[in-house]
Amino acid sequence: MVVSYSGFVLDGGSGCTMSDKQKSVEKDEVTQEQREEQVRLAAYYLWKENGEPQGTDLDDWLHAETALVAEGEEVAAE
Repeated sequence: MVVSYSGFVLDGGSGCTMSDKQKSVEKDEVTQEQREEQVRLAAYYLWKENGEPQGTDLDDWLHAETALVAEGEEVAAE
């Protein structure tokens, strides 16, 4: 299952990735508040994709944060 919302793509197993549009935005400086909102949305959609289990909020947040950091590093290397 692939779900896309606000630039994020959840691809049913490998987690959250950014669309090309979001990657182009990432090349510009992002405020802490914007980054937190990105992580919040990505974590929410990971939670939804996993069937809305209780008690996974921290794991979902950390997974989303890690995925977005990795995506940001990939964009910076381009």
